[in-house]
Amino acid sequence: MIKPSDFLEIEQQYRERMDYQDINGAWSLIAPWVADCYQIGDAAIVQRILAAFAGVAEEKYGSSLGSSAKEVQKAPTDANLLYRLGYQLQEKNLSSLSSGILRLAHAIAPNDLPILTELVSALERQGGYQEAYTLLEQAPTGTLDSFLPAYLLAFNSVMLGNLARSRDLLPQLLKAEAASEVFMASRIKKMLSRADALEKLPSEVSSPRGNHYIRYGSLLLCTPETCEPVQGHDSYSRMYEVLLRLKFAIDTWKLVPEQILSLPNPASQGIAKAMASLWDIPCKDWFGSQERGLVVAYDLKDTIGELRDLLVNKISGQSLFVYVTSALSEQQICPDLLGYRYLEHIPAWQEPRDDSEFSIFDDPEPTAADPEQIKQNILDAESAASQLDDSQLRMMVELMGAIELADAMPLARQASSRREPLWVHPQY
Repeated sequence: MIKPSDFLEIEQQYRERMDYQDINGAWSLIAPWVADCYQIGDAAIVQRILAAFAGVAEEKYGSSLGSSAKEVQKAPTDANLLYRLGYQLQEKNLSSLSSGILRLAHAIAPNDLPILTELVSALERQGGYQEAYTLLEQAPTGTLDSFLPAYLLAFNSVMLGNLARSRDLLPQLLKAEAASEVFMASRIKKMLSRADALEKLPSEVSSPRGNHYIRYGSLLLCTPETCEPVQGHDSYSRMYEVLLRLKFAIDTWKLVPEQILSLPNPASQGIAKAMASLWDIPCKDWFGSQERGLVVAYDLKDTIGELRDLLVNKISGQSLFVYVTSALSEQQICPDLLGYRYLEHIPAWQEPRDDSEFSIFDDPEPTAADPEQIKQNILDAESAASQLDDSQLRMMVELMGAIELADAMPLARQASSRREPLWVHPQY
């Protein structure tokens, strides 16, 4: 529980950090209080938090953000100024801080539509779909008559598995005429079409793999026993199992590639070389060419932005497989096929680090990824990995292979399309 009086001690530590020009240290002290400022009932303490934040924000992010924070500090009940600051924080990908500020604004001006929709956006980027859904459902009468809040409610409904609510809103969304709104309405329509296709396999409608297909049109190859993403140290036997599942899906869909196109980093190269060996096909680095083949990445977050940008639009003859990616942050692209999502991930070639063994001045180098060694270790793990024994995956792959409706067609089987972002995993 937040105690406003605790901030007085934090404020003193903040001043000491600022005196020593420890900007990052000062930021780490103040930022959590900004994120939680909406829970503090003491207006004087909120104003002091905002004053401290204004100083460190200017040092860390420049005068524009600093000026907005100073304006809010002077007028902390001005909903428009709070909105402006929340918007700027969102633009800088500081969603937890943005939602804290925007919650203050929403409490002051609950009927203000831009504040509501920006707050919902900030919550979505943190996986707070339930709170976003509740805010929209409790909005004043008439709010959902506008396209954007209606779309946001439909989207958050899908993310929570409440497909019925999204279906209720779809006819209204499909009346859109503006190009951007037509695109968003089409996204919801495709999600619901994929949900309809899954009705032939009822056990998957609410499963992690089924939800992944509904949201993205993508195949999630591995799911943990619970609905939560994987956490912990990876292994080469798991890597082999993921590739075994990938091979099964692509073989079943008769999409065996002419070659493997690896993203040019060691981890991607290692897993790509192993995949090429399983099919006995060539493997080479991919630098953005439109050659036919399966583009393979270990984790797109480690990929240079220019290459990620080229993967947003799927082109004919190229599918995208990503081995692993975070569940805690929004990713630019959802691949056609994804190994699994993680909460915390240590690559198989790295030893777990015990921070108690290091001083605050130590920064031990992680074990480097060696492509040839990764490839060999994956292939050597074959004897340790069980054969594909996952009836649910088999049924899902076969179902996805039989779908012919364009709106429900899996990404991997589409000639071209725009790949969805991979949104933050819901925080149930």
